[in-house]
Amino acid sequence: MDLRTATDPLGQAWFWYAETYDPLLLDRLLSIRVMFAIDAFVFGTFYLVLVYAFVRRRNWIRMPALLYGAAMFYSIVVYVLMEAFSEHAQQTNLPMVLLIGAPYSIIPLLLVWRMWKPEPFGPGT
Repeated sequence: MDLRTATDPLGQAWFWYAETYDPLLLDRLLSIRVMFAIDAFVFGTFYLVLVYAFVRRRNWIRMPALLYGAAMFYSIVVYVLMEAFSEHAQQTNLPMVLLIGAPYSIIPLLLVWRMWKPEPFGPGT
């Protein structure tokens, strides 16, 4: 979807953000579209599994959570580097992009910290 032609309020808000702070989003690069699709469909589905495992205190979620945390942190680092070194770097408001992207790096790191022990919810759970 091209944000420039968005008619819904959410799409228009994303367009305003991209035009004001993050022009890389307007390029519609294949790599960015793939990254966002993985985020939406793979990680989005995983959030449901993660919440279930946390509510039920299941230790089997440890390794998938560690892999998820590493993948999310990796993807935000790649995105920020693309922002910093793209042809739009002069127009990018990098502090704002970092501020908006901060939860996408902090929360996965907190999850990795929480899941670091071999049995994060205790023995036998």
